[in-house]
Amino acid sequence: MNSVSINEGNAVSTMDLLKSTLVKETVAGAYDIATITPDFYKQISVSINDLSSSDFKEARRIFDKIYGLRLNKIQTKAIFGPLNEEIESRLSPEEIKLYNSFHESCSNLKQSIFSGELQ
Repeated sequence: MNSVSINEGNAVSTMDLLKSTLVKETVAGAYDIATITPDFYKQISVSINDLSSSDFKEARRIFDKIYGLRLNKIQTKAIFGPLNEEIESRLSPEEIKLYNSFHESCSNLKQSIFSGELQ
């Protein structure tokens, strides 16, 4: 079984989902985050192990690229401000948790630096 579903209810292959997501994330640019479905990571998790060995390697390569692009963008935005509705609407639930956690950690570090707690 090499298919997963997307919002419109159409069945697409895992590879097609990954490729289209990579294109969207790349086209979004260095600072904008493309919108993914809330269950994107679950879809990949459920379907990726059904791929052949060669397809699995390619899927993993594409996934790692998507993951790296998205995490870099999330990290950059989280450093400078709390999550807002626009950004939240583009993220999966897992990424929302990551964003909030990273933002809190960065804010705490800045607070520690400027309050003199790091002596």
